[in-house]
Amino acid sequence: MDGAFVGLADDGTATSQNSAGLIGQSNSVQFSLTDVIPIVEYEYTAAGIDAEGKKNRFLNPNFFANYNVNEKLAFGLSAFVPASIGLDYNF
Repeated sequence: MDGAFVGLADDGTATSQNSAGLIGQSNSVQFSLTDVIPIVEYEYTAAGIDAEGKKNRFLNPNFFANYNVNEKLAFGLSAFVPASIGLDYNF
């Protein structure tokens, strides 16, 4: 956990960051789409470097759902794509 969203959990995204925060929330289903467009430019005049990265666009779909059975039991389900900004992963 990267420390984000640890103290406050007020929607279904808590399933990915702080699942204990699902208790006491209203039942919900969320769909979202994150559009990541990294723009990379680097200039180092002393070394004669002036570079620009390839502009890519990454659409990352997200789904979060939570259901409270009672005040002590809740379920959550999430499916999301972390923004990788064009990195290659070997699996």
